[in-house]
Amino acid sequence: MSGGLRLKLADLACAQLDLSTQSVPPTVLRFEEISEGCGDLEFADGLTRLAGIAIKKLLATLELPLGSGRLFTEEPATISHVTCEGRIRNGFAGELRASVLESESVCLELDSVTSRAHLIAEGLNVKLDGRGGRIQVGTLTLQNAVVTLSELAIHIGSITVSGLKVGWDSGEFHVDAIKAHARGLRIERGPALIQIAAIDLPEGLRVHERVEIREVLVGAIEISVSELRREDFPTIPPEDIEGEGQSKPRRKSRIKLDHGVFETVNGQLDVDASMSMTLPVIGKRDSRHHFRIPVEGGIIDYRDFERGLSDLEDAFIDIRVRGQDLVIERDIPLIPGLQKPIVLWSLSPGDVVLANKQLVRLATLPNYKFASERERDDSDDERGKKSKVRLHRLDFDNIAVHLSLDETAVLSSGEGSLRAHIDELDLAGSLHFHPDFDDEVKPTVLGAVGKGLGTVASKLIVFGHELSARLTIGRLESLEIAFHELRPKTFGLALKNVAIQDVDFDLELAE
Repeated sequence: MSGGLRLKLADLACAQLDLSTQSVPPTVLRFEEISEGCGDLEFADGLTRLAGIAIKKLLATLELPLGSGRLFTEEPATISHVTCEGRIRNGFAGELRASVLESESVCLELDSVTSRAHLIAEGLNVKLDGRGGRIQVGTLTLQNAVVTLSELAIHIGSITVSGLKVGWDSGEFHVDAIKAHARGLRIERGPALIQIAAIDLPEGLRVHERVEIREVLVGAIEISVSELRREDFPTIPPEDIEGEGQSKPRRKSRIKLDHGVFETVNGQLDVDASMSMTLPVIGKRDSRHHFRIPVEGGIIDYRDFERGLSDLEDAFIDIRVRGQDLVIERDIPLIPGLQKPIVLWSLSPGDVVLANKQLVRLATLPNYKFASERERDDSDDERGKKSKVRLHRLDFDNIAVHLSLDETAVLSSGEGSLRAHIDELDLAGSLHFHPDFDDEVKPTVLGAVGKGLGTVASKLIVFGHELSARLTIGRLESLEIAFHELRPKTFGLALKNVAIQDVDFDLELAE
């Protein structure tokens, strides 16, 4: 290089050396405590060449642009056995190798992801060409890592990744790893917390606009939600609201319960119900009922419900088919024509056939309607207001549910769905609804244990992102839901022997 300058290094020991580029944004490197350095530096026409650079040990502070993000160190990294070849003109292009790199705090900032961790990289190789780059690491260990993805905060006690490759080019970013192992995971989103003791990715992962993982092995998971609030879960939005002259389009991310989940339920539903009501003719009535209801193929015999009623209610309350409706109605014995509906279900032709045999599908039951609502729908407000039926208290005690579930749809979201199966599930607890006595409501908790559980998510929208995965659970150690009246308020879950397969998580927000 005529007219240039060559600087030959031999047995270099240097307290500090700063390098920066004229690019926007610049690449900035600060080297400290350099020992046993050698190599050649050539300077000419605004170009710097590095050849044969080899340093036994140094401290380095890095700020490196990565597409629309950056990689930087908050504390200097210790690097051992460094070699480097390349050139610098408005940016570094070349290759850098190191046997070990360790930094107390390395930070990665991208459009939707930020992370910070204590990093140890063994077998490091970095290549940059001015348009993009690649980082390869034989073994990467992160300790006390914090990762933020959209509204998720992920804390990791330690994670070890083998065969890691990170690349970026023209704004695109991708990650590949041969395998990974992590301990002490904590995932937070608002009031929701997931804790995982250990997790293995025996077949690694791939991230390129979406996260793809063949298999995830988890020893145990604990999930808790300190307050169940609709606004904290944007995938379960409020009911669509119609504006003036306009109807708000249904969001693709809307998650709905698929009532078809009840179709393959088999088991037994037992509960003791206590009610305090004001009824016509009778007046105020306190009663206790004992229901023992078998379920087969998602169908119950509603005569089993009637048999559980106390003698007086059984005399005054009937369940029967009225045209295309299944109706719970009050009746006054020996006085014909005074029947009055209380609760109604509109039935399909097939359900009418079942109901005439005293059978009803569980999938039908959530679609109930109070008779007073129908009266209001018919613009007979006064009639609804004058109803003498009033519920003062409703208690469900000694709830004992034993059931199994063949794989079927549970949730749907746009074109996506969540399917589930349960070999065995036992649910126990109580529910209390005291509209007239809010200060006297008893603690209300439902708990469950089970085994042989599994779900399959297909294009399900989770926190605005599309997810597909298969989940199997060896054992449900505990499930606890606390209620205020009949509304769930807190949630706790503990699982063991969990495996997740074929994970496909789209990092782009769904429309």
